[in-house]
Parts: sequence; structure tokens; C-alpha cells
Amino acid sequence: MIAKVKFQKKILNFYLERHSDFAAFYQVFVSKSYPNLMVKIQKGDVVIDAGANIGVFTIIASTLTGTNGKIIAIEPDPGNIKILKNNIKLNNLKNVEIIDKALYRESGKKIKFNLNDVKIITDKKEEGTKNIEVETTTFDDIITQRAIQPHVLKMDIEGAEKFALLSAENTMKTLNYFEGEIHSREDFDVLMNFSSLFSFKREPIESMHNVFSFSIKHPLKILKLEFYNKFRTTRRVILSSVHHSRPSEYPIIIVGERLFQ
Repeated sequence: MIAKVKFQKKILNFYLERHSDFAAFYQVFVSKSYPNLMVKIQKGDVVIDAGANIGVFTIIASTLTGTNGKIIAIEPDPGNIKILKNNIKLNNLKNVEIIDKALYRESGKKIKFNLNDVKIITDKKEEGTKNIEVETTTFDDIITQRAIQPHVLKMDIEGAEKFALLSAENTMKTLNYFEGEIHSREDFDVLMNFSSLFSFKREPIESMHNVFSFSIKHPLKILKLEFYNKFRTTRRVILSSVHHSRPSEYPIIIVGERLFQ
């Protein structure tokens, strides 16, 4: 289906095919993840979308930066890249560059990437039929090769944060704003190496208040989305309410703002 959303007087279009596509759309537009970054992106900014998935945040960032801005969309999953390209074409975006590699601590390596769990495989015990081989790159190599100074970084790379951030020293020095999904204590500790540059704060991974607010304001839209999504999100919300499951500490959203700009 094509989901249409009005954003800053523009109609944005999103092609949603798989359950994971709906989840990506819900994360940004329904649960409203990354609101801190959306209000900070300015015209002409260079934005890195690490873990671009199908491009929901990429498209928003492209709209906010305008034609003079630039979006670097990093995504290693071939299935996501296919839909990402469709969504870029669907919205006629000219300021987005896709990098179809996995972020890691060094460039030019071949590593295993699991399509089921969407993560880098570092243990042979985790290898399976859904693994593919992808080439790696680093944040610092990306900005050096393109001679760019990014202002904003959004990161959701499913537990590879600790690897990517180990080679991001120069990149982090150029940023004014950061927001990312952090998946473990180890990832968190590596990010905190940059606490001399940024003021960091935690945010909840999902706001059920935002989900309910969106549903009340746009009942027909959410009904249409859930119909195509086979009501998976509705079932998940109901089950979590019934079981009152205690959320784990991770993943969490971390927001960072430059201390001295």
C-alpha cells in the first residue's frame, strides 16, 4: 500500500509492503520517534541516517533540509534498499545518497549480516540460512571521502552501535545533534566516550501515548494501516497490556546535543 502523510504542507508517500515496513512507519509517524532531531534539522544541513531501513526518516530529513541539504542514507539490507529506492523515487528526492554497506569499526571488510534479526553476526553459532555477506564502511571514511561535515546523525543499526562508533571520532566532532536507538549496555558505554562533546539524555523506546493520540486523531488512517498490516500492532498492544510485561532496560533512545556549538 501507499501511505500518504501531510508534513510541512507537503504530501509524503511511503510504499509499505512487509510487516517490517509498517513497523518502520509506525516508529516515526505513529509512536513519533526522533522528534528531538526533527525540530533541529535546518535548511542546508547534512544529515546521516544510519540504518535508513525503508527511508521514513530519510524522507522527512530530505524535506527539512531542502534541495541545498544532503542526506546520507546507510542501509545494508537488500530488501530494505529496494523499498528505500522506491520511496525516494516516489517522493522525487534529489538530495539523498544511499550507501549499501554495513557500518563497522573498519572499512572494506566482508562480514556476515543476518536478515532475520537484522544484525551483524560475530559468532559462528549464530550463522544460519538467512545470512548474507556485506561490505563494511565507517562513519569517518564516509565523511572523509565526500568531504562533508554532517550536522545531524540518526542511528538505528540494531546492536552494531559499538562497532560503528569506534570509528566515528571525526564524525562525532562535526555533529550538533545525535539521536539513536541503543541496544545494549556495551553500545551505551561506547557512546558515552563522547560525553565530553555532548549532553546526553534518555528517552523511552516507544510512547504509547503518541500511539493512542495518533489513533484518535486519524482513526480511518490507522484502521487502513492496520488492515494492510493484518492488525499486528493492535494485537501487540493488547497483549502487552494484558500481560503487563516488564520492559527490559534496552533498547533505549539516546538524544545528544552538542555542548559547545
